[in-house]
Amino acid sequence: MKTTLAGLVLASALLAGCASSQPAASVTKVPASAPTSAPAATSAPPTVAAPPTAVPTNTVAAPTPTTVPPTAAPTTAAPSPTSGSLASTDTICDNPYYPVKPGATWVYQNTHTGTAPGTTTTTETVSDITPTSFVRDYTTGAKTSQIHWTCSASGLTSGDFNPDPASTGASSLTFQVLQASGTTIPPADQWKVGTTWQDSYNVTMHMAPSGSKAVPAVSGTGTITVTYKILAKSDVTVPAGTYSGWQVSDTLNENLAMTMNGKAMPINAIKVPGTLWMVPNVGMVKNEVKVSGMDSTTELVSYKP
Repeated sequence: MKTTLAGLVLASALLAGCASSQPAASVTKVPASAPTSAPAATSAPPTVAAPPTAVPTNTVAAPTPTTVPPTAAPTTAAPSPTSGSLASTDTICDNPYYPVKPGATWVYQNTHTGTAPGTTTTTETVSDITPTSFVRDYTTGAKTSQIHWTCSASGLTSGDFNPDPASTGASSLTFQVLQASGTTIPPADQWKVGTTWQDSYNVTMHMAPSGSKAVPAVSGTGTITVTYKILAKSDVTVPAGTYSGWQVSDTLNENLAMTMNGKAMPINAIKVPGTLWMVPNVGMVKNEVKVSGMDSTTELVSYKP
């Protein structure tokens, strides 16, 4: 789940403001492709693998005199496109809506229109898995980056906002998270129509010129918040196949105080609505953002568990 596009459009807006010697206040929207935040607090004990409502009883059955051979551990086959069942979890990190499996690989196609048109391919993998944390690795062309996640009974949370530094032909935009809060991926038992949740962070940002002396450095501080709501059960078709999962609205809000060459640069709060399709045992299969002049779509091309 990524937020690269939000930075890309903000960069384009700032560049347009610099070129016209006008503040970028007229730009009111920035596309985002997925939530990315994490609470400052870290996870619950790693031994917790069941939802909070699953409470064991104190009754212990007497052992039978006969010896029963052990049952072989179940194996999880690669999900077919239409699969809707939930995989068993090995650790508290292994949320079925954001699988954390060694060797798992997702390939996405990202299509952008408007100010920065084009198509890119991003490969995502998982590394550094512990009982309470993991890293999601991103490769887009020659660029690589990471998002660090923590796990708890309240779900999965991300401490990074900028997985793939957004860039235009003249500048690059990066974010540093100062403080994060909220939940990015809630527990499996909370996935039902009407469920809402939120993640947010306090950030600093910097847009550095790269090839054009006419474009000054821009920096800023503020908050980024993403609010989610499960809208409906939904089937969705992407290059990887047809899947059955959940349609989720996600609304990104950026409220940043900007400076350019050391002087205040007024810019309105930016609000960007989007739609995600999340599938159990796979994760995100589609993300769609429709903003006037800057639409974007991310679709799953392949998934190897």
